[in-house]
Amino acid sequence: MNISLIDLNFKASKINNMLFNNNSTTCDLYLEGSRCPSDIDGFMHYRHLDLCYNFNPEHYIDYLGHIQPTCESYGGELLRIDSQEHQAYIEHILEGRTTIRVAIQGHLHNPSFAWTLDDGSPLPFTPCRHTKGCVLHSKTFKYSVPEQVQDGWKFYLLVVQGSRCPSDINGFMHYRHLDLCYNFNPEHFIDYPGHIQLTCSSYGGELLRIDSPERQTYIKHILEGRTTIRVAIQGHSYNPSFAWTLDDGAPLPFTPWCSGAPLIGQFYLQIFQDDCWTEQDDFNLNKNNIFLCERRP
Repeated sequence: MNISLIDLNFKASKINNMLFNNNSTTCDLYLEGSRCPSDIDGFMHYRHLDLCYNFNPEHYIDYLGHIQPTCESYGGELLRIDSQEHQAYIEHILEGRTTIRVAIQGHLHNPSFAWTLDDGSPLPFTPCRHTKGCVLHSKTFKYSVPEQVQDGWKFYLLVVQGSRCPSDINGFMHYRHLDLCYNFNPEHFIDYPGHIQLTCSSYGGELLRIDSPERQTYIKHILEGRTTIRVAIQGHSYNPSFAWTLDDGAPLPFTPWCSGAPLIGQFYLQIFQDDCWTEQDDFNLNKNNIFLCERRP
């Protein structure tokens, strides 16, 4: 049976009723004997690529609990795209959709975070618009633009189910290399005990701590391009000896002080100009800062 214009129009009408914030699913069916019966679950056969597939209704995103079980219930699997021809055909049949997100087969749930198909084999085809190549950035581009960018590129955040760092809660993001779960918070006048610490505590977290040169380098990287010079970080000298400690009382393990810093007395800690550290008063209505919170394991 040929795929007719009616088949494609039916598909387009079906997809045009989808909403923006969910995703749609395409499954790939493999059956012994009858290769692709069109009377079972709406499967269609594209002979040129020997592709037996169907469309599935829009649903909130749930790969493990809905998408994969649905495809398996047909005796199939989530659609895999393993060639330029396959990609071109899928783009063709999805033309006109209003649901932007379309789930396809592939994941990086493995110790090396390598992208594979469900059977563990590497993804044989990974297209990006225009350049046909992807750049994996570690920075969030909160205050600057990517070093490598082309028209049509998109920025994605990976959400891992069950993660201690869900990106849909207060904008937290996870940098795996340092196991750092953090978020950005709006500029505000300086108020460590009355605003900054309370805000981080409300997330179940604490003010960001920088305890190594690697963390310092990464924080400098993601803060590049900021217009607010002062960035509150965890640390204070509120004790009889004016010793600088973290909130739990442990000594600061890493202190890239600015020239002449710190002053002796009771202060909080901040990143300042040129990303070196200085002391800061606990409260100042005439100066603003930004701050990052983190959720620790």
